[in-house]
Amino acid sequence: MFKRITVLMLVTLIATGLAVTPAARAQTTWYVDDDAPNDPGPGDPNVSDPDEDGSPEHPFDAIQEGITAATDADTVLALDGTYTGYGNRDLDFNGKAIAVRSANGPQTCVIDCAGDGYEEHRRFYFYSGETDQSMAEGLTITNGYADLGAGIRCDESSPIIDNCVITGNQAEGFSYGAAGGGMYNLNSSPRVLNCTFSDNWATGAGRDVTGGAISGWGGAPVVSGCMFRDNSATCTSYGDYGRGGAVYIEHQDGATFADCIFENNYTDTFGGGMYLTGSDATLDNCTFVNNAVGNAEMGCGGGLHTYSSDPVLISCVFEGNAGGYAGGGLSNNWQSQPMLVNCTFRHNSAQWGGGMENYGSHHYTTPATLINCKFANNSAAWGGGMLNWGGSVGSNARLIGCRFSANVATERGGGLYNLCMRTPPTVLINCTLSGNTAAQGGGLANGNYTSATLANCLIAGNNASQNGGGVFCFYSASCSMGGCTITGNTASNGRTLACDSDDQQHPSDVEVANSIMWNGGDEIWNNDDSTITITYSDVYGDWPGDGNIDADPLFVDPDGPDDDPNTWEDNDYRLSAGSPCIDAADNEAVPADELDLDEDGDTDEPIPFDLDGYPRFVDDPDTDDTGNPDPDYPDLPIVDMGAYEFQVCAGDIDGDGDTDHADLGTLLGAWGSQPGDPNWNENADLDGDGQIGHGDLGVFLPDWGCGT
Repeated sequence: MFKRITVLMLVTLIATGLAVTPAARAQTTWYVDDDAPNDPGPGDPNVSDPDEDGSPEHPFDAIQEGITAATDADTVLALDGTYTGYGNRDLDFNGKAIAVRSANGPQTCVIDCAGDGYEEHRRFYFYSGETDQSMAEGLTITNGYADLGAGIRCDESSPIIDNCVITGNQAEGFSYGAAGGGMYNLNSSPRVLNCTFSDNWATGAGRDVTGGAISGWGGAPVVSGCMFRDNSATCTSYGDYGRGGAVYIEHQDGATFADCIFENNYTDTFGGGMYLTGSDATLDNCTFVNNAVGNAEMGCGGGLHTYSSDPVLISCVFEGNAGGYAGGGLSNNWQSQPMLVNCTFRHNSAQWGGGMENYGSHHYTTPATLINCKFANNSAAWGGGMLNWGGSVGSNARLIGCRFSANVATERGGGLYNLCMRTPPTVLINCTLSGNTAAQGGGLANGNYTSATLANCLIAGNNASQNGGGVFCFYSASCSMGGCTITGNTASNGRTLACDSDDQQHPSDVEVANSIMWNGGDEIWNNDDSTITITYSDVYGDWPGDGNIDADPLFVDPDGPDDDPNTWEDNDYRLSAGSPCIDAADNEAVPADELDLDEDGDTDEPIPFDLDGYPRFVDDPDTDDTGNPDPDYPDLPIVDMGAYEFQVCAGDIDGDGDTDHADLGTLLGAWGSQPGDPNWNENADLDGDGQIGHGDLGVFLPDWGCGT
C-alpha cells in the first residue's frame, strides 16, 4: 500500500535528483510480510509499519505494494504467512517483467482471496501483455470467486505460474455460465509448471460451464508436471451441461500438457478430466485416473473428451475412469482425429466403449489412429475395450500393434465393437485380441454396414456366451482377415466366426485368407446365409476354398508352460518347425502396406512384418512351397499362414527355433574344435568350413534374438 508523502518531502527528493530513496532505488528484492515485528496490525494490510519500505527490516504488508515498487527483473518475496484483504488480492503486474514468489514454498505462504457470492476477488489478473518474464512462484491461492478465472485470469498475457497450489476457488455464473475455477486464459499462452489444482469448481446455469481447474480459449498454454485433483464443472440448469471437470481447452492449437495427473475430477456431461474442442493439443505422459461424468444418458469421456480436435497423446494412461454413457477412458467426437502412441487403457467403464469411444455422425468422421496401445480390463455393454460407431458416416479407426485383453462387454464386442459405419474400414494391423468376453463377439463384433480389415492379428482365448467367440458379424457387415491366427476361442455358436441377423435378411460378407482357424470344432456358424470366402487357410474341420488345409498347425506351445490352454496369457501360437502352415499361403492376398510400416515410402508393397515385427516373407529351406506367389513380387518367398512367420534362424544351433543364450553356450562349448575332436558339434559349424571359430561367431552374432 502506498503511503502519503508530504509536499516538503517531495520537494526535497526532487531537489536531490531522486524520485525514490537511494536505498529503494538500488533494491532488486522487495520483501513482504503479513505480520512483521514492526507491523502494528499483523494480518491487516490497512494498518502498517510507518517505516515500511520493502526492505528486510521494514517489509511491505501487502503484495501489491511490492509489485508497484518493483521494476523489471525485480523480485517480490513473500515471507511465510496468510495474506488477505486489500492489496493481497486482484493483484496486477501492470505488465512488469518481475517475479512474485514465496520465501519457503506454497505450504507456508497462502493468499486467501476471501471471495464469495457477494464479492468477486481473484489472486492474479494478467491483462497487460505479460510474457514469460513475469512469474508467480511458490504460492497457495485459495477462496477466489469470479465468473471467469476465480484464482488466476490471463487476458492476452502469458506469464509463468510455477510451483503453486491453486485450491478451493470457485467460478460461478448464472444465466451465462462460468469458466475456470482455478484459472482462465483468453488468447493467452501461460506456462504452468509443477502446480497443484485441487477442489476448484465451475458452476452455474447456461451451457458454458467449463473447466473446474483451468478453462481457456485461444493461445497455446504449456502445462507441465501438474496435479489436477477433485475439481469439477457442473451445470445447475436442466438441459445444459458442464464440460471439462478439471480442464477445458478451446481453439488452442499448440497447447501442451506433459507429465500431468488428472485424478478424481468430475463433470456432469463431457470430459471428467479434460475437454478439448477445436484444439490440436499434445498430451505427453499424462495420467487420467478415477475421473467421471455423471450423465448416464449423454455423458461422454470419463477421462478425456475431444470434439472436432486433432490431439496427439503419447504414453498416456487412462485408468478407472467412468464415462457414463460412452467412452469410459476417452471419447472422440465430430471430426476429431486423435493420434495415440504407447497409451494404456485399463479398468475404465461406460455403457458404450468402456476404454475408448470414437463417434462420427452425418458427414463427420472420427478417424482415430492408435499405435502400440493397450486396452485391458475395461467394461461396457457394447464395446468393452473400444467402440467405433456413428450415424450415417461413423468412425474408421486405424490400429497398429495394439493389444486388447480381458475386456468385457455384456452385449457385443468384448475387445472391440464396430457399428453403423459406411466410411472406409476400421483397420487392425499386428494387433492382439485375447481373453475378452461378450455375449456376441468375444474378441470383435462388426455390425450395421460396418467394414473392418484385419492383418497379422492374433485372436485367441476369447469367449462369447452366445455367438462368435473370436468374431461376430451381423446386419450387412463386411470383414476381411488376412494372415490372422484365430484359436483357443469359445462360444455357443461359432468359435472362430459367427454371422447372424435379427431377421436373417441382412447377411454379411466375410473374406479370410492366409489364416489359421483352429479352435477344436464349430469354427464357423452362418445363420443368415452370409457370404464367407476362405482361401489358403488352415481350418479345423476343413472349409472349401483354394489352398485350404485341415491339419494341426503345430503351434510352439498352445498350452503354455502351465499346460493349460485356457490361460491364454502364456500360450505360444508361433509355428514350430515342420508346420504345414509354413510357406503355404498366398502372397497375392497379403494386404498392401498402406500405412508404410517400414517407412520406406512404398505403400503399394505387401505388409513387410508379421505380428512380432519380424520379416513377413521368409523361406524355410526345409519346407516345400505349397502356397501361391505374387507375379508382381516374384522374388518374395512364399508367406506362411497365420499371424507369425516362421523365422529361419542361422544361429539356432540347438534347433528350438530361436537364437539365444543356449545356442551361444553350445557354440562356445565347441569353440576351436574340428571333426574328430571330443567337443566337436556339427550344428555349431555355421559357416561350414569344418572348424568352430570366429567365422561361425560372425554368422551367429547378427542373428542374435532371432525367433525370441
